[in-house]
Amino acid sequence: MASYKEFLSPEGRYYFPGFEAISGTDKIMKFLANESISINAKTLDAGRSTSGDLAYTYGTARIKKGDIVSDYNYVRIWEIDASHKWNILLEVFSAVEQQ
Repeated sequence: MASYKEFLSPEGRYYFPGFEAISGTDKIMKFLANESISINAKTLDAGRSTSGDLAYTYGTARIKKGDIVSDYNYVRIWEIDASHKWNILLEVFSAVEQQ
């Protein structure tokens, strides 16, 4: 939660399977608190646009919601602000299908 509070862009968007898209820091933070979601993410790769104003990270995540733990893939899109701080503009999770 502390990382989201620090790095979410005010215009940030959050996509979590089974829920409508969420926009804005306050709404995203409220969603995470209300759903009791705990995320343990592992970044696999990252890169930056040639213009240098956007970047991405992607990887895997174990998400605990209540007593249920599930595996997801994720992607984050980052933007740099006027003070040269990177903020999360978009975060998308996709459930990993169990085989």
